[in-house]
Amino acid sequence: MGAGNERRDSHQGAGDGGLAHARRCLAAVHDPVPGAGHAGMGREPGGLHPLDHRDIERRDGARHRPAGLQPGGFAHRLLPGAAALRRGAWNPGAVLMRLLLLILALALPMSSFAQSSTVVIVVRHAEKATDDPRDPSLSDAGQARAQALAKALEHAGLDAAYSTQYRRTRLTAEPAAKAAGLEVQVRPIDGGNAATYAADLARDLRALPAGSTALVVGHSNTVPDLVQAISGQAAAPMPETEFDRYTVITLDADGQARVSTSRY
Repeated sequence: MGAGNERRDSHQGAGDGGLAHARRCLAAVHDPVPGAGHAGMGREPGGLHPLDHRDIERRDGARHRPAGLQPGGFAHRLLPGAAALRRGAWNPGAVLMRLLLLILALALPMSSFAQSSTVVIVVRHAEKATDDPRDPSLSDAGQARAQALAKALEHAGLDAAYSTQYRRTRLTAEPAAKAAGLEVQVRPIDGGNAATYAADLARDLRALPAGSTALVVGHSNTVPDLVQAISGQAAAPMPETEFDRYTVITLDADGQARVSTSRY
């Protein structure tokens, strides 16, 4: 208990003295003691200390001053207190606030860019049961996979979920849709629209509001076509035994698409 208090006290003391130490270091850099040497460093001709920036500037001109500290340089534009910092009379709170504002200014465009992208997650339905040869539901393993999909998407912020008319695709999409407060939108596929199904759905997905996130559940013979239609990039064929492929397509505002494939 005593050792812990000692460690905390020593850390606290270091924190309290950190600012004073920094000021002393700055003072040593910008205002060296005249004629004083520096351990391990020689003196420049003419008796100048190597770190005496003021004397270097007086001797050789402002070109020795770092570019950011030139009048009108980035430090002066972004941190108006930079000049005061060089004089030793600086306000650490004001400098910190300006740094935070700079970070926010740089982060906002990135955030806006991210929000303008539409994200589409494409998966195959989970494992089928044997209860109906024409329109089976999900097996126990399939139900567990559907729940795993919902868990994987719980922080995705789903705005839409699509499936075909078959129970196995609806039941795969439902847990994730319900967790997001959505109804699964059924997009039937049959012999009449099979040739254009992927392109039609891709067109509607691209028309979603910027920043939307959508889940699409298909079949082994439709998922590769859907990925290619949405992204413009070829997808590997999907064997009948594959249920865990998880493809994320990011559609940027400029029309570019990025594709990432993983397992769940």
